[in-house]
Amino acid sequence: MIISPDDRQFFETEGYLLIKNFYDHDAEIMPIQRDIYEIIGLVAQRHDIKISRRDFSPESFDEDYYALLAHDRRYASEVYDLTKQIPSFLRLISNQRSETLFRELRNTELAKFWSTARQRIVEQERGLAPDDRIAIYGAGIYGNFIRSCLANPDRVTCFLDQNRFLQGKELNGVPIVHPDNLPDDAGAVFVGLNPLNARRIIASVESLQSRKVPCFFLN
Repeated sequence: MIISPDDRQFFETEGYLLIKNFYDHDAEIMPIQRDIYEIIGLVAQRHDIKISRRDFSPESFDEDYYALLAHDRRYASEVYDLTKQIPSFLRLISNQRSETLFRELRNTELAKFWSTARQRIVEQERGLAPDDRIAIYGAGIYGNFIRSCLANPDRVTCFLDQNRFLQGKELNGVPIVHPDNLPDDAGAVFVGLNPLNARRIIASVESLQSRKVPCFFLN
């Protein structure tokens, strides 16, 4: 258990809870700050916006964000959307410790969804041949969650994602590639997308349909 009954009571009454030192700043927070710093630079470059661009520091990593915001709020929104998909952020929010805390704070249907999805992934993996490699479609929250649930995460050969800002990067040491570049050795695709849209999106990906690789969904 991460929180005490008094912590839970405080959270239910006040709507927030401060847990000191829950995350390691140097190992878990600073990598996110550095990635956000890089995203801000890439978005500015993409839209040809001149920014001051001082060297990275945890104290001023996001100062140029406000220059983007002043230029056009859409550019700031672009940074926000990309930040939700960076590997360092995904590792933070989808690790077992964060999941346990969320479950303890909010014993809700959402927590039940994640628990059920985890069991479904376990069962799907058991149904594969021992030497089958896995591709995960979606290098976001759902995709990172899927990898964390696998008994053998080393069998993941790649993440598939259409976000060009993510392609060519790695998530937990696994390359992120365009769906058209699905490796030949992938024997199954685990779909890490919002379940409300997942089947519709996968049905529109021609490279997956032509390969006829089995796709497993979270629900």
